[in-house]
Amino acid sequence: MKGALRWAAVFVVLAMGLLQWRQREEREQVLALRDSLVEARGAATACSQALAISEAEFQVRDDRVDSLRSIVDTLEALDPRGVPAPRYAEYLATVDAYNDEVARWEADADSLQRAQEGCRGVVERYNQLADSARDHPGLVP
Repeated sequence: MKGALRWAAVFVVLAMGLLQWRQREEREQVLALRDSLVEARGAATACSQALAISEAEFQVRDDRVDSLRSIVDTLEALDPRGVPAPRYAEYLATVDAYNDEVARWEADADSLQRAQEGCRGVVERYNQLADSARDHPGLVP
Protein backbone atom coordinates (compact mmCIF):
# COMPACT_ATOMS: atom_id res chain seq x y z
CA MET A 1 0.00 0.00 0.00
CA LYS A 2 2.89 2.36 0.79
CA GLY A 3 4.31 1.81 -2.69
CA ALA A 4 0.99 2.68 -4.32
CA LEU A 5 0.72 5.85 -2.26
CA ARG A 6 4.23 6.86 -3.25
CA TRP A 7 3.45 6.30 -6.92
CA ALA A 8 0.21 8.22 -6.54
CA ALA A 9 2.07 11.09 -4.87
CA VAL A 10 4.72 11.07 -7.61
CA PHE A 11 1.98 11.05 -10.24
CA VAL A 12 0.18 13.98 -8.55
CA VAL A 13 3.41 15.98 -8.31
CA LEU A 14 4.23 15.27 -11.99
CA ALA A 15 0.70 16.15 -13.07
CA MET A 16 0.82 19.42 -11.14
CA GLY A 17 4.22 20.23 -12.61
CA LEU A 18 2.94 19.49 -16.11
CA LEU A 19 -0.16 21.62 -15.52
CA GLN A 20 1.96 24.56 -14.30
CA TRP A 21 4.30 24.18 -17.28
CA ARG A 22 1.33 24.23 -19.69
CA GLN A 23 -0.15 27.28 -17.99
CA ARG A 24 3.18 29.11 -18.19
CA GLU A 25 3.55 28.18 -21.86
CA GLU A 26 0.03 29.39 -22.61
CA ARG A 27 0.65 32.65 -20.73
CA GLU A 28 3.83 33.22 -22.73
CA GLN A 29 1.97 32.54 -25.97
CA VAL A 30 -0.80 34.94 -25.00
CA LEU A 31 1.74 37.63 -24.10
CA ALA A 32 3.56 37.10 -27.39
CA LEU A 33 0.25 37.32 -29.25
CA ARG A 34 -0.60 40.53 -27.37
CA ASP A 35 2.76 42.06 -28.27
CA SER A 36 2.30 41.07 -31.91
CA LEU A 37 -1.21 42.49 -31.87
CA VAL A 38 -0.07 45.83 -30.43
CA GLU A 39 2.72 46.02 -33.01
CA ALA A 40 0.38 45.09 -35.87
CA ARG A 41 -2.21 47.64 -34.72
CA GLY A 42 0.47 50.33 -34.68
CA ALA A 43 1.65 49.36 -38.15
CA ALA A 44 -1.92 49.33 -39.50
CA THR A 45 -2.65 52.73 -37.95
CA ALA A 46 0.58 54.25 -39.26
CA CYS A 47 -0.02 52.80 -42.71
CA SER A 48 -3.61 54.09 -42.80
CA GLN A 49 -2.51 57.56 -41.74
CA ALA A 50 0.30 57.67 -44.31
CA LEU A 51 -2.12 56.45 -46.96
CA ALA A 52 -4.64 59.16 -46.06
CA ILE A 53 -1.93 61.80 -46.45
CA SER A 54 -0.85 60.34 -49.80
CA GLU A 55 -4.45 60.28 -51.00
CA ALA A 56 -4.93 63.93 -50.01
CA GLU A 57 -1.72 64.91 -51.80
CA PHE A 58 -2.83 62.93 -54.84
CA GLN A 59 -6.17 64.75 -54.81
CA VAL A 60 -4.33 68.09 -54.87
CA ARG A 61 -2.34 66.92 -57.91
CA ASP A 62 -5.54 65.61 -59.53
CA ASP A 63 -7.21 68.99 -59.01
CA ARG A 64 -4.16 70.74 -60.51
CA VAL A 65 -4.28 68.50 -63.60
CA ASP A 66 -8.00 69.20 -64.00
CA SER A 67 -7.41 72.93 -63.61
CA LEU A 68 -4.63 72.99 -66.21
CA ARG A 69 -6.77 70.90 -68.59
CA SER A 70 -9.59 73.40 -68.15
CA ILE A 71 -7.26 76.31 -68.97
CA VAL A 72 -6.00 74.49 -72.09
CA ASP A 73 -9.59 73.80 -73.18
CA THR A 74 -10.54 77.44 -72.57
CA LEU A 75 -7.60 78.74 -74.61
CA GLU A 76 -8.37 76.30 -77.43
CA ALA A 77 -12.03 77.40 -77.45
CA LEU A 78 -11.26 81.12 -77.82
CA ASP A 79 -11.27 80.92 -81.61
CA PRO A 80 -12.47 78.13 -83.89
CA ARG A 81 -9.36 78.62 -86.03
CA GLY A 82 -7.03 77.93 -83.09
CA VAL A 83 -5.46 79.68 -80.15
CA PRO A 84 -5.16 83.42 -80.80
CA ALA A 85 -1.58 84.59 -81.42
CA PRO A 86 -1.44 86.93 -78.38
CA ARG A 87 -2.32 83.98 -76.10
CA TYR A 88 -0.18 81.37 -77.83
CA ALA A 89 2.84 81.64 -75.50
CA GLU A 90 0.51 81.26 -72.51
CA TYR A 91 -1.10 78.27 -74.22
CA LEU A 92 2.25 76.54 -74.84
CA ALA A 93 3.38 77.14 -71.25
CA THR A 94 0.08 75.77 -69.94
CA VAL A 95 0.29 72.69 -72.19
CA ASP A 96 3.85 72.05 -70.98
CA ALA A 97 2.75 72.44 -67.35
CA TYR A 98 -0.22 70.16 -68.00
CA ASN A 99 1.99 67.47 -69.57
CA ASP A 100 4.44 67.69 -66.65
CA GLU A 101 1.61 67.40 -64.13
CA VAL A 102 0.08 64.43 -65.98
CA ALA A 103 3.44 62.62 -65.85
CA ARG A 104 3.66 63.30 -62.11
CA TRP A 105 0.01 62.30 -61.69
CA GLU A 106 0.68 58.95 -63.36
CA ALA A 107 3.71 58.30 -61.15
CA ASP A 108 1.74 59.33 -58.05
CA ALA A 109 -1.18 57.11 -59.08
CA ASP A 110 1.15 54.11 -59.38
CA SER A 111 2.78 54.93 -56.06
CA LEU A 112 -0.58 55.34 -54.37
CA GLN A 113 -1.79 52.02 -55.74
CA ARG A 114 1.32 50.27 -54.37
CA ALA A 115 0.81 51.96 -51.01
CA GLN A 116 -2.84 50.84 -50.94
CA GLU A 117 -1.82 47.26 -51.70
CA GLY A 118 0.87 47.39 -49.00
CA CYS A 119 -1.54 48.76 -46.43
CA ARG A 120 -4.08 46.13 -47.35
CA GLY A 121 -1.54 43.46 -46.38
CA VAL A 122 -0.67 45.23 -43.11
CA VAL A 123 -4.35 45.57 -42.16
CA GLU A 124 -5.07 41.94 -43.10
CA ARG A 125 -2.23 40.80 -40.82
CA TYR A 126 -3.66 42.88 -37.97
CA ASN A 127 -7.16 41.46 -38.59
CA GLN A 128 -5.81 37.91 -38.52
CA LEU A 129 -4.05 38.56 -35.22
CA ALA A 130 -7.15 40.26 -33.82
CA ASP A 131 -9.22 37.21 -34.77
CA SER A 132 -6.70 35.00 -33.00
CA ALA A 133 -6.81 37.25 -29.96
CA ARG A 134 -10.58 36.87 -29.67
CA ASP A 135 -9.95 33.28 -28.56
CA HIS A 136 -8.18 34.64 -25.49
CA PRO A 137 -10.47 36.57 -23.15
CA GLY A 138 -7.59 38.52 -21.58
CA LEU A 139 -6.75 40.19 -24.88
CA VAL A 140 -8.69 43.04 -26.41
CA PRO A 141 -7.90 43.61 -30.10
